[in-house]
Amino acid sequence: MRYLILLVLVLNVEALAGETLHVAPKGDDSAIGDAAHPLASFSGARDTLRRLRTEGRVLPEKVEFADGVYPHSSCLSFDSRDSGSAEKPVIYAAAPGSHPIFDAGLKIEGWKIAANAVWEAPLPKELSAGIEALWIKDRRATRSRYPATGFAVMNEVEILPLGKGREREVIALDAQLCKRLAALPVAQLRQLQMVVYHKWDVTRRRILSFDPGKGSITTEGGTMAKWNSWGKGATFLIENFPSCEQAGEWSCDVDAQILRYHPLPGETLANTELIAPRLANFLRLSGESGKPLQHLRFEGLSFAHAQGLLPESGYEPAQSAAAMGAVIEVEQARHVDFDHCVIRHTGSWGIFFKNDCWDSSLRHCHLDDLGAGAIRIGANDVKVPLSGRIIIDDNILTRGGRVNASACGVLLTHGSDNQITHNEIHDFFYTGVSVGWVWGYAPSPSKRNLIAYNHIHQIGQGLLSDMGGVYTLGASEGTVVANNVFHDIVSHGYGGWALYTDEGSTGIIFENNLVRGTKTGGFHQHYGKDNIIRNNIFIEGQEQQLQATRVEDHLSFRFEHNLIWWANVSPALRGPWDKIRHESGSNCYWNAAGKVDFLGRTLEAWQKAGHEQGSLIADPLFAAPERGDFRLDPKSPALKLGFRPFDPTQAGVRGQGEWRRLAAGE
Repeated sequence: MRYLILLVLVLNVEALAGETLHVAPKGDDSAIGDAAHPLASFSGARDTLRRLRTEGRVLPEKVEFADGVYPHSSCLSFDSRDSGSAEKPVIYAAAPGSHPIFDAGLKIEGWKIAANAVWEAPLPKELSAGIEALWIKDRRATRSRYPATGFAVMNEVEILPLGKGREREVIALDAQLCKRLAALPVAQLRQLQMVVYHKWDVTRRRILSFDPGKGSITTEGGTMAKWNSWGKGATFLIENFPSCEQAGEWSCDVDAQILRYHPLPGETLANTELIAPRLANFLRLSGESGKPLQHLRFEGLSFAHAQGLLPESGYEPAQSAAAMGAVIEVEQARHVDFDHCVIRHTGSWGIFFKNDCWDSSLRHCHLDDLGAGAIRIGANDVKVPLSGRIIIDDNILTRGGRVNASACGVLLTHGSDNQITHNEIHDFFYTGVSVGWVWGYAPSPSKRNLIAYNHIHQIGQGLLSDMGGVYTLGASEGTVVANNVFHDIVSHGYGGWALYTDEGSTGIIFENNLVRGTKTGGFHQHYGKDNIIRNNIFIEGQEQQLQATRVEDHLSFRFEHNLIWWANVSPALRGPWDKIRHESGSNCYWNAAGKVDFLGRTLEAWQKAGHEQGSLIADPLFAAPERGDFRLDPKSPALKLGFRPFDPTQAGVRGQGEWRRLAAGE
C-alpha cells in the first residue's frame, strides 16, 4: 500500500510539470498541489518548489493562490535556491479573479468593558512584548496621547553630555502635562513614548524619569547634531497613556499584559473587530555574493498588518527615516518583480531594494497606511554594492509616516539609472521623492535617475520643515525631474518647496513640471552646481515664489522659459539672487494681485544687472487658473518667449478606470 501511495504521488508530481501549483486557505501542505489537492501556505509552495528542484524535476510554470486570507505568522525567506531563469521565471500569483491576502494580524479576543467605558483585553501570549499599532477594519486607531490634539511645547531643554556619543536631555514641561504624569505609577513611565518633531527629523524616545518638583522629564540617546537638536519651543507629544481618555484611542500595558481601547460612538463588543500586528516583516529575498537571487515574480498578492516595535533605545533622528527597514526587503537580487500587489498597515517601510539589487521593478502596486515611507532603493552606505535600474511605475503610495513622520514616499539613496514614473504619492509628512545621499560635492554614485509623470501632493501637512516634492542631494549628473505635478506642500516652519536642490545637487534637469500651492515657493536651491530649471509652471507660492540661498564661485543654475504666476503680496524672489552666479531669461512673471519686482528692483533694472534677459512681466493667459486649468491661450506672450506647452493631466497613474479613481481617493 505504501508503495502504491508513493507511486501516485510521483505520478502526480510528474503531472504538475509545466503546469500550475495550487494553494488555497483550506489546503494541506502535505498535498500534491494540483487543483483538486491544493497546498495551504506560501511557505508550503516555496518548499514544494525547492523539493522538486532538488529531485531534478521540471518545475511548474506558476504558483497560484486561491481567494481568501492566509495567516502569515512568520517572515518568509527566499534565497538563490528559489531563483528562476530568464526563460522561465518563478511566479507566485493570484489565481484569476482572486485576491489572496497574507495577513500577519491577530484578532484580539476577550474584550470586557472596564471603567469609564474603556474596553480591556488580555494581551495574547505571542504579543507579550507589546504592540505599536491597532486596527479597526482599515482604520489605524490612535494611540492614547497628550495632548489630545495638536502638540506640546518644550519650555526649556538642558542637554547633558554623557560621552561616547551619548547625551541626556532634561525637558521642562507645562503644568497640565506634569499633572498627568504625576498621576501615573513610576513603572508606567517607562511605557510612555515621547515623539519629538524637530525640523526634518523625528525622535522617538522612552521616558527615563519624571521629576514632579522641577516639572521635567529625562530621556537619553545619541548626541544630536547641533543644527537639529531639541530646544525651547520644540514640539512633541507623549503616547501610550493608559487612561485612553479620548474615544478611538488605545494603549498597551506590557507590565499588566493588558490592551485598552476607548470605543467610538456606535462601536460595540459585538460589531467591532480589533486587529494587532504580530510580525515585523513579510518577505526577505536575498541571494549571496556571486550567486544572486534571480527571476522571481509576485503578482496580485496582498500583505497586511505588520509590527514595528520600538527598540529599547528608541528611534534616533535620521533623515528620511533611513534607519528603518521594510516589511519586504530585497538584496543581492536580479529581476525580482512585483506587479499588482498591495502592502498596507505596516510599522515601517513598505518595500526596500537594498544593496546589490538590479533590473527589478514594482508596478501597479498599492502601498497604503505605512509606518514609515513606501519604497526605498539603495543602501545608506556607499561602500556596499550599489543598486540600480529599478523601475517604480504606476503605483499608488499613500498615507505614509504614521510611525516615523520623517519618511518619504520614495527614497533613492546610492543608485543609478532608476525610474520613478507615473506614481500617485500623497499624504506624507516629509518629502515626496528624495534622490541622492551624498552631502556636498564629494563623489556620488547617484546618476541618471528619472523622476517623471508623478502626481505628488499633500506633503508636509504642517508637521515637519525643510522638505520638497522632489528633494535632491549631491552630484547627480544625468538625473531628470520632468512632467510631474506638485501641489499642497506645506511645512511646519521653513522649507515647503516643490523642487528643492539641496547640499551640492549637481547636473540635474527640472522641466515641464506644474507646481501650485506651496508654502515657501516652487523652487529653492540651497546650494549646487549646473542645474537647469526650464519650462516649468510655478503657481501661487505663499511666502515667495522662488528661492536661492548660498553664494558660490561657480554657475549654480540656469532658470529659463518658466511661467511664474501668483495672486498675493509675496515677493517673486527671496535670497541673494543678485550675488549668486546664475543664468536666467525668457521667463514670464505675473502677479494678479499687484506688482512684480526683483529684490526691490524693476525688471528693467534687474535686466541691466545681467539677469532675466528676454523675460516679461505679462499675464500668460491661462485658461482658468482659479479652477486649476493652466492651458495657455494661443495669444499667450509666454509662447513668444519659447515656452513649450505640456499636458499635466498625464501625471499620475495610468488608465481611466478603477485605478485612477483609487488614486484620487474616490
